[in-house]
Amino acid sequence: MTIKHVHRFKDRHGKVRHYLRLPGVKAIALPGAPGEPAFMRAYNQALEQHAAPASDSKSKAAPGSMRDLAERYYATGRFKDKSERTRYVERQIFDRFMLKHGDKRAAAVETRHLDAIFTEMSDRPAAAMDLRKRLRNLFRLAIKLGWRKDDPIAATDTFKLGTWHTWTDDEIEKFEERWPVGTRQRLAFDLLIFTGQRSGDVRQMLWTDVRHGKVKVIQGKTGAELTIAQHPSLAPSLDAFRKDVGCIVVTEFGKPFSEHGFGNWMADAIGLANLPDACVTHGLRKAAARRLAEAGCTAHEIQAITGHTTLKEVERYTAAVSRERLAISAIGKVANVGGTPGSQTDLQTAEESQ
Repeated sequence: MTIKHVHRFKDRHGKVRHYLRLPGVKAIALPGAPGEPAFMRAYNQALEQHAAPASDSKSKAAPGSMRDLAERYYATGRFKDKSERTRYVERQIFDRFMLKHGDKRAAAVETRHLDAIFTEMSDRPAAAMDLRKRLRNLFRLAIKLGWRKDDPIAATDTFKLGTWHTWTDDEIEKFEERWPVGTRQRLAFDLLIFTGQRSGDVRQMLWTDVRHGKVKVIQGKTGAELTIAQHPSLAPSLDAFRKDVGCIVVTEFGKPFSEHGFGNWMADAIGLANLPDACVTHGLRKAAARRLAEAGCTAHEIQAITGHTTLKEVERYTAAVSRERLAISAIGKVANVGGTPGSQTDLQTAEESQ
């Protein structure tokens, strides 16, 4: 039997708990673990209890409207397989879109209408591209349902997006100088740079996740379960605050950070280190991937640490790898086979001068 809609969490004591999350239904705690008798009884009972009301519910959306299309999309496996957070965000995006631009018939939406909407968002290219990507899911479903013959998104203009700044080694050193080992800011920073995880996952890391020289992570965005070898430079920061239970990074009052609280706190720490505005917390994840690439790690090895779902994402994150160092390495390899524009000694001297 396939078990769906079950989410696995660790509480503040490190105990693993399972919850069943169904659309429109409050999360239901399930005893034990998947496959165990008590778990399966509670799981099947919950499905039976909530299946009838869900199927009997009547939609207020006009047939063939964008809202009708969105509600049909919410019932697809493509939507249900996404994380709870992603589903929530996507629903909010569609609700705002229809509230602002009207709940039109899906078959009546034209490319020129969408282009006008995206043009209004030209000062927020990332948001425009995100909306474009999500609306494509709706119109692809409309084609499958026979409501449309074309995808009006396909012909819309795209935006050139910038990327998060990847921290340089000099910027990393500057932060470390301002926040030495023994400060909570350095502890958070070291967890970010030496595990390569998102700030949301670092914020929720527990002391029970760090055992026997390894850091275990269950990523909130993807659900990926990772086991990362503890970097030697991370140990001093951990040892300065080590406890048996609870979150590793906490507020000055010893409480877990909220999502926005952690982001603002890290932004303040970065500002006090007199770093450029381009230096943001997410850039440390890219810096971690860059360092791994520069150390000679393969894309698959980097993926095993960062938890990216595709190698394409890894390549996008490692685009900031020092081309100068790689170029010197490449020419050095050519030198070893006798086809070099300069001697190996010259190349070694050039590398040492960097």
